[in-house]
Amino acid sequence: AGTNFSVNASGNITGTFAAATNDKALCHEGGAGATDAIEDCTAAATADYAEKYPTAPGITYGQIVVPGSTLIATQDNNHGSQQIAQAILSSTPYQGPIYGVVSNNYGDFTSAGNNIAELDNPMPVALVGRVPVSVVNENGSIAIGDFLATSSTPGAAMKATQAGRVIGMALENWNGEKDTVMVQVINTWYQPPVADANDLQGGNANAVVVADNITATDASFTGSVTVAEHLYGSRDMAGRARLNAGDNTVRVTFETPYDFQPVVTFSPRSEELIPGRVWVSSEDETGFTLNHSAGSSTAYPLEFNWIAVGVEEALVTVSDGTTERFTVNVVEQPLVEEVLPEEQPVVDQPVVEELVPVVEELPIEELPLEQPIE
Repeated sequence: AGTNFSVNASGNITGTFAAATNDKALCHEGGAGATDAIEDCTAAATADYAEKYPTAPGITYGQIVVPGSTLIATQDNNHGSQQIAQAILSSTPYQGPIYGVVSNNYGDFTSAGNNIAELDNPMPVALVGRVPVSVVNENGSIAIGDFLATSSTPGAAMKATQAGRVIGMALENWNGEKDTVMVQVINTWYQPPVADANDLQGGNANAVVVADNITATDASFTGSVTVAEHLYGSRDMAGRARLNAGDNTVRVTFETPYDFQPVVTFSPRSEELIPGRVWVSSEDETGFTLNHSAGSSTAYPLEFNWIAVGVEEALVTVSDGTTERFTVNVVEQPLVEEVLPEEQPVVDQPVVEELVPVVEELPIEELPLEQPIE
């Protein structure tokens, strides 16, 4: 009543409507192909801005969705045919990237993305705003201001206790009394406050083990560090040193000086026999020297592996049970050649003839006659 329509020569329809408090738009309630009245829109209350995404079957409101591997074609009048990854439920903690939360907390005028075919199951995914999100007790109760991340339960969120991808911030407290928590959607990366940090290895703050790559100029750890696979270091941490044939010393210089005098260890990697002695000397923050006592007489090169580790306030343990600060450097000693005792000149000794006693034989006739015994 009170509404007049007219059609001009170009086919444009104009009309006069009764005063309304709703937005200036025309809506109809009928389904496709039905005869229905065009009337002023009565939009429902909205709390978020959503965009429609093609979603996998079985997904419902309040669940978190992420890009899947199936590509769905879309049709846009301005951009033509495009492709978008089908939305599937999240399934692992701190998963990323994230599309958002499937939401029915929207209205016709706060939702976009109507270029998804009905057969591809378009569902509105909240990009910003207040959205009820399915939650689980995987990391304990949730308080206002806690950030929520994906959990091990498909499509459900949990309290974020370490650095990683999050879906938003809780706007209410939760201790298992219902299935959802009202969340302010903030699709971002979460870094816990430094004051909450207590353990790098899987604790409830500052655990960066979930990141693919970490780059830091300097880092300091108060506890142990566990490396699951390989440990890579700079060329100042390890390397090789080679003594060419005839050389007694080789100096290894660090590209960047250590803050503390490093502890240096070495081991031979050459198959050849190493005569004499080999030792490290002149250790300091800039490098060290490898010495070979018999280098000048060695006719082949010798190669060694070495490792250097800087140690703050390192100690020397002494055999008498005491310790002392690690401040004494090994000083190069001059090489001392082994001196053999000089040979003594041979002196001619006089020949001493051996004296043999001579018994003089007497003639038989001169021997005294045996006297008869009376």
